[in-house]
Amino acid sequence: MEYILEGIPGKEAGQERAVSSILHLREKLIKTGYNAEEVDYMITVKSGHKDLVRLDWATLKEIEEALAHQLKIAQKCIDLVMP
Repeated sequence: MEYILEGIPGKEAGQERAVSSILHLREKLIKTGYNAEEVDYMITVKSGHKDLVRLDWATLKEIEEALAHQLKIAQKCIDLVMP
């Protein structure tokens, strides 16, 4: 899944930061052990099957919060088996 961050016509800085944060969380989830396709599926479902660059700030924040929550859950699971 590829995303374009720079030069998004009509996008505000807050929206660009939110997309950047989502992509950062995506990478962290993958490094935690999620398959890239699993994370992309989460993003796709939460975005309503729309490109991130076409979403409003509120929807981007929802996706960001969902991924952050998922990362916390994953870290708790890891901490249980690898204290």
